[in-house]
Amino acid sequence: MLFDDAEERDELREIAKVKDTFANMTDLTSNRHFLTREELYGWLTEAGFVNIRGEKSFNYNINSSIVAQQYFSDKERIRGDLEHQAAQVRARKMRLNGRIHFDHDTSLMLCPGEITIAQKP
Repeated sequence: MLFDDAEERDELREIAKVKDTFANMTDLTSNRHFLTREELYGWLTEAGFVNIRGEKSFNYNINSSIVAQQYFSDKERIRGDLEHQAAQVRARKMRLNGRIHFDHDTSLMLCPGEITIAQKP
């Protein structure tokens, strides 16, 4: 995922932290980092890459029901799903920008992705 807006990136990190906590992925709760375009392009430039550009943009579609099924134990599934969606509700900027949609008891997040091209001289 590659965000233009650091606030959206930080909101996604908080959503992911809730999911990671319920999925018992403790290392990810403190170590997960999503990049902004500025960070990625800056690091590629520092590493000596040139002609850095986004070749193709797309959305990662993340459905809450699939998250609940894949990451939460049967015992924690309902509570984990509710907490995950509550974190999405708190992600105000992502919601305002149309990145989170709610439909009955599920949600869909549309997170930005990019295929990035860079050349190493």
